[in-house]
Amino acid sequence: MQNTLNNYYHQTEDIIVSLKPENRDFFEKIQEYMIFSSFFRDEIAIRQLILQLALDLKAAEADDVSAVDYFGDEPKQMVDNLIKESNVATKLSLAKLLGIIVGILCYFRFLSDFASHGLVTLNLVGYLSDILFGVLGVCFIFYIFKRNVYCFTFLKNRVIKYGALLALILMFIVLIFLKIKLEAWVIGPRIILPTIISLALAALLCGLGIIFCRRDQVTRTFIAPLIAFFLCGIIRFSANAFQLTNVFVVTILPLFVTFLGLITFYRQSYLLMKKDI
Repeated sequence: MQNTLNNYYHQTEDIIVSLKPENRDFFEKIQEYMIFSSFFRDEIAIRQLILQLALDLKAAEADDVSAVDYFGDEPKQMVDNLIKESNVATKLSLAKLLGIIVGILCYFRFLSDFASHGLVTLNLVGYLSDILFGVLGVCFIFYIFKRNVYCFTFLKNRVIKYGALLALILMFIVLIFLKIKLEAWVIGPRIILPTIISLALAALLCGLGIIFCRRDQVTRTFIAPLIAFFLCGIIRFSANAFQLTNVFVVTILPLFVTFLGLITFYRQSYLLMKKDI
C-alpha cells in the first residue's frame, strides 16, 4: 500500500514540477483541498484521481489552456462532484473514528495513571469524563474543519484560519474547565488495582501499543512517548516499593524521561513531515 501511494505521489510531483508556474500554484491548491476534504476516503484512490487530474492539466497546458480555464475560478464544486462521481470508497466512518478515539482515551488514561503513581486507580467518572469531553472535542474539530476546509486550503483565508484556531483554543479551555469541575463535583466508584497487577497490565498494554504503532510510519512516532510513560511508571513503582523519597528519583528523573520521549516524538514527526514535503 505504501509503495503504491509513494508511486502515485512521485508521478504526480513530477508532472506538477513540469507545469507552468501559474498552473502549478493553482493545481497545488486543488491537490491540497482534495487531500484534506477526503480525510475519510481511500487514500490510494484519491492519489490516483489527483494523478489523473495532473495528467489532464498537462495535456490541456499543451493546448495553451490554463489551469483556471480548465478547472474554473472556484473549483470546489467541480472537485466535490468529481470525488462523488468517482465512487471513492469511504475507508473510515465517523462512528468508527469515534470508537477508535474512545479506545485511545481509555488507553492513555490507564497508562498515564500508571506513569503518575506506579499503580492504577480505575476511576469510573474520570474515564467517562475523558470519553465525553474527548468525543465532544473531536466532533467540534471536524465540524470546524469540514465547514472551512476550502477556505483553509484553496482560498488561504487567514481571517477564517486564525478565527477557527481561536475558536478551537477557547473550546479546549472550556472543555478542560468543565472536565475538571465534573470530576470535582461527581465522585464515582474507584478501584485501586494491586501494584503487581497494575505493572503487568501496563506492560501488556505498552507492548500491544508498540506492536500496533510499528505498522505505519506515522504511528511509529508514538512509540517513544509510550515507552517514556511506561518507564515513568516503573520509576514510580520502584519508588513506592522501596519507599524512596529522593527528589531526583521521584520528580526529576520521571520529568527527564518524559521530556526525552516528547522530544523524540517531535523530532520524528518533523522528519516525517519534512520527508513528505
